[in-house]
Amino acid sequence: DALAVIGDDEPDEDVALLTVRLGNALLFVGRIPEATELIERALEMGEALGLPEILIRGWSAKAIAVAPRRRREAELLLRAAAELALEQGSSDRAATALGNLSDLAFGHDRYQDALGYLGQSLDLARRAGDRPNIWFATSESTYALYHLGRWDEAIAAFEELPKEQLPSGHVLISPLTSVLPIHIDRGELKEARALRDIYARLEGS
Repeated sequence: DALAVIGDDEPDEDVALLTVRLGNALLFVGRIPEATELIERALEMGEALGLPEILIRGWSAKAIAVAPRRRREAELLLRAAAELALEQGSSDRAATALGNLSDLAFGHDRYQDALGYLGQSLDLARRAGDRPNIWFATSESTYALYHLGRWDEAIAAFEELPKEQLPSGHVLISPLTSVLPIHIDRGELKEARALRDIYARLEGS
């Protein structure tokens, strides 16, 4: 609705921000052609008007859109987004781009690379005191550590997570695919059931 009101105005930062955010929202509900059109339009405005925030958001969104077909291009876009975010002092945006890079690495069984990206994201989040990104990077790292056979480290990382945040699921769901199978493989069924019960509310999600 907001974009419908000002979308035909002379392009400026507000129009560009609404355009890229709507493109991102459409991307996540699976309306890829519409999303891609808006993201490209926003990137053109970002380039023409010299708007780093729009470029960071646009490159990150475009990377997600093209990743299933063009992994290398997606990786380059996310690296550019992270680099520009760091230049602009936006640790939150940089952490998000690095998190997306780790997800891309997971999709191709590059667990050491994923762990490296998550480590960078975690360092940024800790320096900024950004608890949600600290929790996200820590949670995701358990998955990388599990696949690398570093099970004790995966359990230790899990112990750093605030247990009251886990039932929300959202970005803290990795322990179900890392810590839970570790407990099962070790025969620690009591611990496995306790972890499963923490996430019980997600069963019908």
